[in-house]
Amino acid sequence: MDFRIISLPPFTAATSGPSPAFDFSPEGVLGKFNAYFSSIKPSPRDSFMPRDFLFFNREKNGLEWWYALEPVSTTCNHRLSGLFEATLC
Repeated sequence: MDFRIISLPPFTAATSGPSPAFDFSPEGVLGKFNAYFSSIKPSPRDSFMPRDFLFFNREKNGLEWWYALEPVSTTCNHRLSGLFEATLC
């Protein structure tokens, strides 16, 4: 199996949180997160690929999915709540 190790610059992201069940069904955490970020249409400037990063979170023993959000104002301090949580700014 081939692996690619990459370095990412700092960015703001929404996360599914870890899913120990590895559940991609429409009712599962990862399936709901897929529906969430698939509905986002970034501006042309921010249409780089890939915007999503799926990895195994060893500390939480589950798959976790990140989605890079478009930059927001640096003067805000807003948190998303509910299923997806990320600090914006």
